Amino acid sequence: MAENIGGSIGDHFEEYRLKAENARISSRHVKMVSMSGVNIMMDFFNNFIIAFVLASIIGPWGLTYGQSSIVLLSSGIGAAAGAFAYGRLADVFGRRPATIACILNFNIFTFFMVFVPDQGWILLSILRVCVGFGIGGLVVILITLVQELSPARLRGRVTAITSMFIQGGSVLAAGVSAILISVIGWRGLFMVSLIPMISLIGVFFWVPESPRWLEGKGRTRNAINVFKYMLKERLRFWDPQDKAEKVKASKEFVMQEARKGGFGKLFKYPGSIASTTLINFGVQFQATALTMWGVTMLLMVLKVPINVAAFYFLIISTGGFIGRLAGGFLLDSLGRRMTGILFAVCTSICCIIAAFTFNMYIGTVPVIVLAMWFVSVFGDGGTGIMVSYVGEVWPKHLRATGQGWGAGTGNIARIFAPLVLAILAGSSNLVQPEATAAVAPGYFFFMAGAILIAVIGYAIGYETKGKSIEEIDKHFMELTKR
Repeated sequence: MAENIGGSIGDHFEEYRLKAENARISSRHVKMVSMSGVNIMMDFFNNFIIAFVLASIIGPWGLTYGQSSIVLLSSGIGAAAGAFAYGRLADVFGRRPATIACILNFNIFTFFMVFVPDQGWILLSILRVCVGFGIGGLVVILITLVQELSPARLRGRVTAITSMFIQGGSVLAAGVSAILISVIGWRGLFMVSLIPMISLIGVFFWVPESPRWLEGKGRTRNAINVFKYMLKERLRFWDPQDKAEKVKASKEFVMQEARKGGFGKLFKYPGSIASTTLINFGVQFQATALTMWGVTMLLMVLKVPINVAAFYFLIISTGGFIGRLAGGFLLDSLGRRMTGILFAVCTSICCIIAAFTFNMYIGTVPVIVLAMWFVSVFGDGGTGIMVSYVGEVWPKHLRATGQGWGAGTGNIARIFAPLVLAILAGSSNLVQPEATAAVAPGYFFFMAGAILIAVIGYAIGYETKGKSIEEIDKHFMELTKR
């Protein structure tokens, strides 16, 4: 660990840590957040694109509600496992290696989906499990990394801004589908989703390893170089002279940490387990219900072509940008818990309004589009608050593992949410406009109830507003001594 390196190096690390905590946001922060965000955006573009693919193949393939639900929920199965696995790998081997593995993971299996034969919904579902494994891990790792590289006083805001790229994935998926799906078809959509893989290059050059992770693994000199890079005191965050320290640290610490195991240690912090599980489950249930069935809901209830339904969903998705931006500023003023509760309650109210007004019009404007837009404002805004908060309620040696726990248990909601419409409409029935319209109110009521689970999680959680990573660590270390 760091104390094995020597007092002078340890003091040097503390000096630069304090300088980084008090520094202004620099162009290095902007590059790091941008590249992290772009990769998160493409992660969620890949995740959301299946909703538009499904809407286009439901009729030609003759899919039932049950079969459609399996296609949608399959990525949730993979995401739950991926969040657990990659979260732990990020704590053992580092944030950067785990990030690169996630990006390669979901892109490789997306490429295989291009070749799924017609009527091959089972194969498509299996590949979506594999894609989901990578999707579930990436946001866990990159949000953790952004938090560990951001000044405490701005951490909530910076994290929330990074999470806006999640919404960018939804908007991009809707926009690309509205413009191109009638031209290139569903296989073409999968091919398009592979193009931005080039952003992986930016990870190598602009996204450094977490200095907190490096210091915790005995690589203090590496950590200081990262702080210097973020402070613009050096041109790059790596140094050939750091190689010996890296090799030594790898031999002494990495395998030792791997043998220790991580998930068992999480249960030393039952409050964090409870709050992150409840928040992730409630928020992700509502968000998945909206994004995965939203396009099909519009397609069936409004009886419009797929490109029109995609355009409506594009408009709905823009609400998330407003919610995430507003939530990001409130995080550092109202605090994480109060902001999370406020957004969850507002989301529930908007879902109830949607349940009662889904078949109404204001002139020629469908009220369901307006109602879902407000659900997106508060629901997707709540997702930004969630990802900002749940990674902060763990000590640093378990931060990515704990973030993975929350995301993994929350991703279980991504398995159940697509099933709700199938259960309400009858899983063996073909997806039809009349049946979908009949169960729409019940579906919105389910979303309204699920998001309130998150309120309980925030209520019992630990407030991290304005606290540095080290202050949070100190709090949790004291908890284990009681």
